[in-house]
Amino acid sequence: MVCTPPATAGDDTQAASKTGSTTLATTIAPRLAEAIRGGHYVAPDSDELARAERLFDRLTAGSPPDALRAEMRELGLVIERDGPLVIVREREDALRGRGFYVFRHGARPDVLHVPHGFKDEMTRDIGLALFAEGDFAAAAWNTVPRRYERDGAQVDADLAHLPGTWFNAFVRATARAWPQGRSLQIHGYDPDKRRTEAGADAALILADGTAVPDDALRRQRDCLASRLGRSVALYPDDVRELGGTTNVQGRTLRGLGYGGFVHVEISRSLRLALRDDPAARANFLTCLQP
Repeated sequence: MVCTPPATAGDDTQAASKTGSTTLATTIAPRLAEAIRGGHYVAPDSDELARAERLFDRLTAGSPPDALRAEMRELGLVIERDGPLVIVREREDALRGRGFYVFRHGARPDVLHVPHGFKDEMTRDIGLALFAEGDFAAAAWNTVPRRYERDGAQVDADLAHLPGTWFNAFVRATARAWPQGRSLQIHGYDPDKRRTEAGADAALILADGTAVPDDALRRQRDCLASRLGRSVALYPDDVRELGGTTNVQGRTLRGLGYGGFVHVEISRSLRLALRDDPAARANFLTCLQP
């Protein structure tokens, strides 16, 4: 006979947390899937960018969706409240690569960026799981490939390197709203394509886009290596590539005096683990949201 121990308060808390994160993921996932279907990148003009930043400022301040709905409609956007979430996405007839945004009421002041959800395979799904299971106040995903061909010409829609985007307006607004938080940006890379042995050997490369990372980032490197059981490198202490030095969000945030930008490059094998293994994601979040 198998005896099942009685549930404890801790068991109940963990079960409730798992249920809550699953609900968040299932709320966001179909809307995000719809947002990435079709469309092409159209660079916004200065007036649209100014309106985008004002809208994001109001969202981070907690403005109710009803107060913003008319302006969102003018811009070809949809705003929805679902439980603790406010979701901003493009209307199906106005898909211009402006991104997909989620805000969560009552969370810690941390933000998640996924700028290369097409090219950096699995980062879109990993970001969704991290947002649902972590405690982020907001998150952003790109909605068209970073580079593609249209009408015989190459289109540059790389949101991590273009300054005049809705994605960067979101980053500026969240930094003003939560200046003491951390902004975690996830990427993927192929170790076989690295130009250094240190880069090829690493499962994860951590950086803040500068030549002098802070001690908090060093502690996070050590924590990740211990908990994930893999080689974790810090730029530039351990590795001299993939340091996020040209990343527009990092530069923008530093220009605002915000010191919490964290650039995370993840190998394919570790991305597989983070996509499929909740325990790996829990360890990842434990280190990066201490």
